[in-house]
Amino acid sequence: PSFAVGLFLFLVVIFISSAPVVMEQLNKLQEWESSDGASAEHVSYKLTRAGIEVILAPTELTTREAYFNKEAIAKDVFRLSTEVLTPTDCGNDCRKGLIFRGNAQGEYYLFLVSQTSYTVEFLQRKDNADLPREAIILNTAIPESIGEPRVITVLGNGQSYSFYINNILVNSMSDSRLNGNRTGVEVFT
Repeated sequence: PSFAVGLFLFLVVIFISSAPVVMEQLNKLQEWESSDGASAEHVSYKLTRAGIEVILAPTELTTREAYFNKEAIAKDVFRLSTEVLTPTDCGNDCRKGLIFRGNAQGEYYLFLVSQTSYTVEFLQRKDNADLPREAIILNTAIPESIGEPRVITVLGNGQSYSFYINNILVNSMSDSRLNGNRTGVEVFT
């Protein structure tokens, strides 16, 4: 019995001494950084059973985005999905999207949806400034049978990407310009 108690106490000491390391890793996972280096104070988050819930607070800014600053998706195959909750006063002009394959320079692909349409865009930067966005998939109406967007998903396999709204495939593309591993969200009106 004394050996078992000693072993148990030894494991407790190891667990308690490793707790700061575990907490530090969780905190790093949750740090956000905007793609253009501006403050991301409007971004809050909490861990859930399904992953991380990200909340973007109201602000005077017209465009808001945030990245995880840790490697969040694999270089090869990934699935990125989010539930979209649109405030009632946002109207049809409110757009929400998933950022994927972002890099340290702040460049990324964006799967963007409104209440009635979607697009896929490519953002490049030069000399620390955003260049005009390029629409890879032009603004496309969401079929009425899909309904209001509730869940948007990007599946990536190398340089090929598939886009889903409410778990229904709406489009796909191949593009090799970016291969970063940063992900994020973007909301604007």
